Amino acid sequence: MASRYVVSALVLAVVAAGVGYWVAKDDVASVAQAESAAALAPAAGAPESADNPKVARVGDDVILKSDVDALYTMIKQRTPQGMPESDQVFWMLTEQMIGGRLLLQQARAEKMDQDPAVQSALRLASEQVLQEAYIRKAIAGLDSDAALKPLYEKFLTSVKTEKEVKARHILVKDEAKAKDLLAQIKAGADFAKLAKEHSEDPGSKDTGGDLGFFGREMMVPEFASVAFSLKKGELAPEPVKTQFGYHLIQVEDMKDRTPPSYEEMKGQLQQQAQQEKLNEVINGLRAKAKIERFEAAGVPPLPKLPLQEQLEKVADGAPPADPAQ
Repeated sequence: MASRYVVSALVLAVVAAGVGYWVAKDDVASVAQAESAAALAPAAGAPESADNPKVARVGDDVILKSDVDALYTMIKQRTPQGMPESDQVFWMLTEQMIGGRLLLQQARAEKMDQDPAVQSALRLASEQVLQEAYIRKAIAGLDSDAALKPLYEKFLTSVKTEKEVKARHILVKDEAKAKDLLAQIKAGADFAKLAKEHSEDPGSKDTGGDLGFFGREMMVPEFASVAFSLKKGELAPEPVKTQFGYHLIQVEDMKDRTPPSYEEMKGQLQQQAQQEKLNEVINGLRAKAKIERFEAAGVPPLPKLPLQEQLEKVADGAPPADPAQ
């Protein structure tokens, strides 16, 4: 299984903000920070060799195959949808890097790299790259079945068995009409036929009032209360009033709700595993670090978060709080 890191939106916002490549159809678009990172790639790239030939030269700067491959990998890690194969976009990415080198060379010629604001931005970008590299290391392997299946089993044990009901209904605005139709059904009239002729619910009228299987939370309380009190094959003895009008309800079947499969939940479980690991790493580092916060003019006072208060108590020798409380 190819390694693919799905970092939560919160983590990306903090760690990889501003680094944005994406692929739409056959077009690769970029923003300035990521393009600058690609332009700087030679500083840490592999040396030129038979397996790593140069693919372009921009002035005195050489672009190697490994530089383009590294850019492709960076884009792939940040792309929520599928990426084309590298050979399909290789020369497009090479042109992307050429453009980045031209901009970089011109910026240096104008001594923009000596601007304090630019130096600060470069420092932040470098820190973000290191943070993201550490995150990838910390969450490595958390996309495997060995890591995710125990989480799925834990999820299954926590799921409450809930019922689903399959029912038909007829919706009308007038109570007298609802009672008349109910009397016809009790006398032997076909429920589905009357629904097609009289129901004012456009979503189910043409199917004879068939609502399919639904959970209690999917219906308004008045409707759900009656539907889930009936047995298979039963007809509600009276019209049920809701904000939509008057309903005649007939339950056709009921079953236990099936929890989502492992494959259906795999992406969610992966995000959960990665976020839990990241929280564990950060909290461990936080507990060992000396962190000071300072009041500053014009800055609102910092509220203490529950985790912060708990860590401070532990640092002072108090026992950790019971997580069940």
